[in-house]
Amino acid sequence: MASHYSDPRDFALHIRGELLTEYLKKRHSVDFPAVEKKDETREECADRFMMFMETQDEKVRDRTYMDFECINSLSSENHIAALCNHSPNINREKTIEKNAQNNDERALLAYINYSDEFDE
Repeated sequence: MASHYSDPRDFALHIRGELLTEYLKKRHSVDFPAVEKKDETREECADRFMMFMETQDEKVRDRTYMDFECINSLSSENHIAALCNHSPNINREKTIEKNAQNNDERALLAYINYSDEFDE
């Protein structure tokens, strides 16, 4: 089941810093430090991400939050499987499963790496 989502911080809580970094770099050419300190918690990373987003251009911030809403709505196993089955060029094992720890991360990786298929 897709996780409940009410604001961008809630979604960011489910995503590791390195994937937030990858998303911002690939989609918006923005550099977000993946880790601030060695033992950073998900809560600390999400808070740091939100503070970072407040320093970004409104267009980047709004697009990121809209992307997160869309990604979250498709972050169930059924949605991910349907996307991968519909789009034969998606390498689920290599690109998604190898790098994701949960369905939110799977959906984010699909979006980062296969945005054309994700939008269909």
